[in-house]
Amino acid sequence: MESIRVQRRRPRTKRDVLTTGGQHDYYVANDDLNKLVKLLGKPSRDQIKPLLLSLLTKKELSDIVRRLLIAEMALNGLTYEEIANRMGSGKNVIALVKQSLASNGGVLTRLLNPGYNISGTAENYFINRLKQGK
Repeated sequence: MESIRVQRRRPRTKRDVLTTGGQHDYYVANDDLNKLVKLLGKPSRDQIKPLLLSLLTKKELSDIVRRLLIAEMALNGLTYEEIANRMGSGKNVIALVKQSLASNGGVLTRLLNPGYNISGTAENYFINRLKQGK
């Protein structure tokens, strides 16, 4: 395991993930993230829910589900205000989720909406909507 608690504010490599919050910052090494991905690929569909319940706190699970719901609403064309009113989320969280729809090759968009083809044009669309506050 290479993931550690650190005092610095920069990941060791570009592929490492830096988390901040609480009393300390943590790096999640790319190899450790790959272990999680491999673990999530092993269980059958009916084992995923118990696995997530055993790995995540109720708050973490709730945050993930809320972000997925926000992503679906954004893909359906709802504005920041409409999403905020329905979900009670702040605009920063909504902006973060909307950015994630176009990041990493649009993987979240493709998973939530398999028929949606994200390209440079779609990324520009989301970026422009973010700038407009929608």
